Amino acid sequence: MLGWRWHRWRAALLGLGSGATFGLMSALIAGVGALWRHGGLDMVLTSWQTYAAVVVGPTSFFLLQKALQAGSLVASQPGFTLVNPLASVLWGVLVFGEDVRDGAWLALAGVAAVVVAAAALLLLRHAEHPQRPSESRRPSQDVEESSERCAPGPR
Repeated sequence: MLGWRWHRWRAALLGLGSGATFGLMSALIAGVGALWRHGGLDMVLTSWQTYAAVVVGPTSFFLLQKALQAGSLVASQPGFTLVNPLASVLWGVLVFGEDVRDGAWLALAGVAAVVVAAAALLLLRHAEHPQRPSESRRPSQDVEESSERCAPGPR
């Protein structure tokens, strides 16, 4: 039991790291796009954001693969689902000085964030209480029922 819990937490922590690096990658790509628009290829090739993206991109995928290998998708997905947009917004606002809409747009974004967070946490909760084998159907039941429906019979 302890081993299963460690794998779940390892997968969850790697999922958090993956989400954070993908969020950073989103902010870097936004910065590179702005550089392209204002200065062209010369500015893109001489900026630190371009080279940071070259490092952060593969690191993000590496962490994602490690998270998926460390445990179930249900354990790792909430981390990268929740942290990715949060990290992207924080990097964009705090580092790149992007403007945030206020009023109804901010309220709508808050409601959407709560819905996404609740759904992701429900997935994680489901991982803590896996279905017991006695409650699940046997795979052979599905095959038997399928073959009975498709079996040729007298017409």
